[in-house]
Amino acid sequence: MIYFCRSKQYLFIFLYAIALLCSLPLTTRAQNYYHNGPLSTGSLTANGSNTAPTGYTWSELQSVNGITNTNLGFGAIYDNSGTTNMKITDDFTITAGKQLQISRVDFYCHQSSYTGTTPPVDVLRIEIWDGDPSLSTSTKIAGDMTTNRYNASNSANAMMYRIGYNSPGNTRKIWRISGDISTTLTAGTYWIVFQVHASNGGSIFFPTVTKPGVISITGSNAQQHSGTEWAGIVDAGSNTPVTIPFTINYHNYSATLPVSFADFQATRQDDAAKLTWQTHNEKENKEFIISRSVNAIDFTEITRKQGAGTSQNTKQYTYTDFNPIIGTSYYKLEQVDFNGNRVELKTIPFEFSLNEKIEITTYPNPGKEINLLINNLPSSDLQVSISTITGVMVHQENIKVTDTINKYALQLKNQLPQGIYIITIKDNNGKTYTVKHIIETV
Repeated sequence: MIYFCRSKQYLFIFLYAIALLCSLPLTTRAQNYYHNGPLSTGSLTANGSNTAPTGYTWSELQSVNGITNTNLGFGAIYDNSGTTNMKITDDFTITAGKQLQISRVDFYCHQSSYTGTTPPVDVLRIEIWDGDPSLSTSTKIAGDMTTNRYNASNSANAMMYRIGYNSPGNTRKIWRISGDISTTLTAGTYWIVFQVHASNGGSIFFPTVTKPGVISITGSNAQQHSGTEWAGIVDAGSNTPVTIPFTINYHNYSATLPVSFADFQATRQDDAAKLTWQTHNEKENKEFIISRSVNAIDFTEITRKQGAGTSQNTKQYTYTDFNPIIGTSYYKLEQVDFNGNRVELKTIPFEFSLNEKIEITTYPNPGKEINLLINNLPSSDLQVSISTITGVMVHQENIKVTDTINKYALQLKNQLPQGIYIITIKDNNGKTYTVKHIIETV
C-alpha cells in the first residue's frame, strides 16, 4: 500500500514512525506442532517379513516379553438417534513461560474396510478443559459438544495402516482429521475432549500412541466417556493404560525473541536430506540448532549453524544431512540468542528410502540379536556402529561385503538393553547408511 502526503514534513514523520516500529524487538510467531505421541512403527512388521504398501507405513500393535497389545482402536462417536454418545479425552502440558495460540487440532482414526477416498467422518466436536473433565473441579475453557469443527480441506490420508502384532493388512487405513478451534493458553496441563460422527453412520476407531518396543507410554491416562460416565482406557491384551495421539497446531508467543522466522523444510537431494529455512529479521541471534529423532520424542543434536547476529535483511539457511535415517525420521529446528535463551521453532517429518538397487535391513526386528542383510552394495569393508537414540555409541565392529556374502550376525559383546537403536554403516568411500533397530529382550 502506498500513502501520498501533501507535505514533506508529514512524509518525514510517517517514515520515522515506520523506522521506529521496525527497530522494536519482534515477537516470534512461528507455526509449531505439538505431537502427543508417535503412531507410525515403520515400513516393516516387527518380524521384518512384511513391507507396508508403497508410500505407507505400519502402525503395528506391540508385543514385549510375551505381553501383547490387542486393541486396534477405541470409539469416540455419536449417532443421530442418540443411542451412542461416546467421547475420548487425553491431556497435554504447556511448559512454564510459554503462551500458545491454538488454531487447529488433528486426530487419527480408521474405519474397518472403508474404501472411500476421503476421511469417513462429517462431524468433529472438540473441547479444551483446564483439568480432568471427569472431575467437578475442572472447567471447560474452549469449544463445545455441539459445534461441528471439522475441516475437510485440511484432513487427509495419513499414509498408515493399523495392524495387529505381525499381522499385516490393508483394511484399516488411518486418516488424519482436522478440527478448527481458536484459543490462547498459558502454562499448565489441559485436557482435550473430542467425538466424531461417521459420514456413513458406521463405527470409527481411534488408535493409541504406538512406539516400537514399548507396551505403554509412561504417564498414559486417556479416558473414554460411555455416554454416562468417564473411565480410564486400558488395552485388553496388556491391561495397561493408553495415550491417544493428536497434533495441536499453534503459534508460540512465549517471549520477545530475536528472530522473525519463516518456514522450515526438508527435501530429498540425491541420498541426502536438505534442510532449508529463512529469517526476515534477526537481533542478537547467536545460532540455530538442528536435532534429529526416530520417534519425534527423543532428539539428538546433529549440527549448529551460526546466526546473523543483528540484521534487518532476509537470510537463507541450509544444512544437508548426508546420513539420513532410512524410513521416517524427524528434524527439529531451535534458535539460541546471545543470552542463552533457546526456543523450538518447528519440528518436521522426513521420509527416506535407499535407491532401488541397494537394500539394507536388520532382522529379527524387534529381537535380541542384530543381523544385517545387505544387497547390491559393491564389495567393501564396512564399519558398523550402534548407538542409542540419544547418541551414545554402544558397539562398533568391521565387516566385509562380498558378492557372495550378504548376511552378517553382529558380534555384540553384551546383550543390549531393550529399546530403539541406530545402526550406522560406513563404506570405504565414506558413504554412510543408517537404519533403525529395536532390541526386545525375552
